[in-house]
Amino acid sequence: MKRLILVFLILFSLSISAQHYRVGSGLVVGLPNDYAKASGGFGLFVEYKSESKISFRSEAGFTITSFKEENVYLADRFYALYWLEGSLVYYPFITEYEPFISGGIGYYFFSTNDFNTTSTATQTLEPGQFSNKFSYHIKTGFALPLGGSIKLIFQAKYMLLKQNLIVLSEELINDTIRKRTFDSELDLSTIFITVGAIIKI
Repeated sequence: MKRLILVFLILFSLSISAQHYRVGSGLVVGLPNDYAKASGGFGLFVEYKSESKISFRSEAGFTITSFKEENVYLADRFYALYWLEGSLVYYPFITEYEPFISGGIGYYFFSTNDFNTTSTATQTLEPGQFSNKFSYHIKTGFALPLGGSIKLIFQAKYMLLKQNLIVLSEELINDTIRKRTFDSELDLSTIFITVGAIIKI
C-alpha cells in the first residue's frame, strides 16, 4: 500500500507541473478472455501534458459483459467492471500522430448479479462475490488530427486482473452438515480497445 501511495504522489506532482490539459472520451470494447465474452462500455480521461515526452493521464470508465457458460457458477451471469486509473504516458516520437506507450496502476471494482448456487440431495454450493482491488495495466495508441485542437484517439490497453471465486460448500454426511471452502482463481485479464476524441483545453 505504501508503494501505491508513493506512485500516486509522483503522478500527482507531474499533473501539477503540466503545461496544458486535454480531456477526452470514447467507446470501450473489451475482447473476450477465458471466462468472459466480449464487453462494451465508455471511458473518460484527462491528460496533464508537459513539454517533455512524458505526461500523466487519469482515466475512469466501465464495461458490461457476461460470463461464458463453461463454468456452472458463472453461466448466464454478468458483471460491470469499473476502473479509476493513473498512467505515465511516454511519447517516443514528436509527431502530430502522437504514438505513445504508457503504464500505471488502477483501482478496479465489480458490480455483479448473484452467482449461481448449485444444490443436490446431499450438497449445496454457494459462491461468494468478487472483491475490489488494485492492479496494473499497460497501454499503447496514437491520435489522428481532426482539425483545430481536436484529435481522434485510438488506444489498446491490457489490464492484468485476477479474481478469487470462493465457494462455500455444505455437505450432509451421516445426518451431519459439514462445511468446506473452495477457492478458485479466475484470470480476468483483458485487452480493451478505445476509440474516441481528445481536445486541448
